[in-house]
Amino acid sequence: SNKKVKMYSDYYYVPEMTFFLSFYTLVGILLRKVAPSPGKISQVTPYFYWMYYTNLVSLVHCALGIILPALVFYNYGFEMNRKALYAHHVVMCNCSAYFIYDFIMESYYGILEPATAVHHVAVFTLGGFYFWNPYGGDEYLMTLFLGELANPFLILRTIYKSMRMTHTKSFTWIEA
Repeated sequence: SNKKVKMYSDYYYVPEMTFFLSFYTLVGILLRKVAPSPGKISQVTPYFYWMYYTNLVSLVHCALGIILPALVFYNYGFEMNRKALYAHHVVMCNCSAYFIYDFIMESYYGILEPATAVHHVAVFTLGGFYFWNPYGGDEYLMTLFLGELANPFLILRTIYKSMRMTHTKSFTWIEA
């Protein structure tokens, strides 16, 4: 094929990171406007309120963390130790921007738990190696893809707790 594919050395990450940080900020604002409230607002503690809405944004990230790598693999295939493509870069910027957004939001609203903080730092640090390594984009995306497959269940578990729905059958199934 004569199609020129943008490679790792052809771009920077600031515009993409800025775009995705703005995207997740707007998603968070929109979800607070359109998503149903986690019960009667007067009965919901600020902790559960913000935990609920940050987890809805996490579901959006989770969906993109599954869909975007799948699209990259569909369009470019999977090749070990391939020089990183621009498509890898966009997906990794999306992921990194989400973790920055989530860390800031959870810290600001006082809902950042120690385990979550360690998770964010570990994922961001390990994912950060991608930006200094011009190879292995497919491996990073496969790790993201596989990691996000279980994430909807973890997020829904937290949302159910936020809505005090731990007595439901679906929560029991997720908890199992």
